[in-house]
Amino acid sequence: MTNITVDAATFREQGNQAFKQGHYQEAIDRYTDAIHALNNEQLNDSIKNDLTKCYSNRAQCNINLEQYDDAIEDATKALEYTPADQKSLYRRANAFERSGKLNQAISDAQRLMAISSKGGSTDEQTYNLLRKLRETAQSKVSQQTQLNSKVQQMFETVISKSNQQET
Repeated sequence: MTNITVDAATFREQGNQAFKQGHYQEAIDRYTDAIHALNNEQLNDSIKNDLTKCYSNRAQCNINLEQYDDAIEDATKALEYTPADQKSLYRRANAFERSGKLNQAISDAQRLMAISSKGGSTDEQTYNLLRKLRETAQSKVSQQTQLNSKVQQMFETVISKSNQQET
């Protein structure tokens, strides 16, 4: 283990502590320090694993700060290093959902289900995310139906007035 790797582990632990205390921006800064340190290392499975954790943890901090685009970017980066990382996939799906990108959230949720089904169970967080996605989708369908109805009523009013003027 090199000094850089030790520094990265120290930064990550400091980030974890800041996160636990609710100091999300400080945690982001420490995870960023860890990422910079790890980027100076020769890429191997251990470094990829550490980078995945740092990016994924930073994604959660960004979600907590309602910085959803940054969260999506960080979770995506984590998934580049570990494509089947369930935490990163869940966090990205969550950030997509919260930012109104329902199709992407559903896509990630489906991928998460496929990965978790290989392990035999779907955890409560995934279940809650899927339930929330279903509710959001149903709400959007309802809103679209109401909008279509209003447009249809306006169209019928215009046609009716047009027909009255012709007679």
